[in-house]
Amino acid sequence: MWGAYSLLGGISTNFSTAFGITTHAFLTGIVSSPLFILILYLKPFGTADLDNPLAANLAAILPEDSAKWLVALCKSFDIFVFWTLILLAIGFAAVNPKKLKGAKSFTIAFSVWALYIVCRVGWALLFS
Repeated sequence: MWGAYSLLGGISTNFSTAFGITTHAFLTGIVSSPLFILILYLKPFGTADLDNPLAANLAAILPEDSAKWLVALCKSFDIFVFWTLILLAIGFAAVNPKKLKGAKSFTIAFSVWALYIVCRVGWALLFS
């Protein structure tokens, strides 16, 4: 993300600032991990879906015989992923608000995420 914001956003920040923004954005795992552990504890042994334990994404509503590329695509639309992307966009916009307005920051974050999703779905399509 640091490279994307430097290249596309034109902001100049050091590694430690970008690392701090990224680590704080990924603290959403503090919410998702205990929920995952709680679900594992509450479900009977062997019935928890370890590929999609929280059902916080669109893959939870797909039938089990869905295509792997479609499952990979729907797993990407996750509440916690969007939360992390929003925090990344806000954090990098706060570093240099004169050069990087809010909309541009969100566009960069979601564009990098979309590129990752295209690669992920393409990989699933290629090897399914």
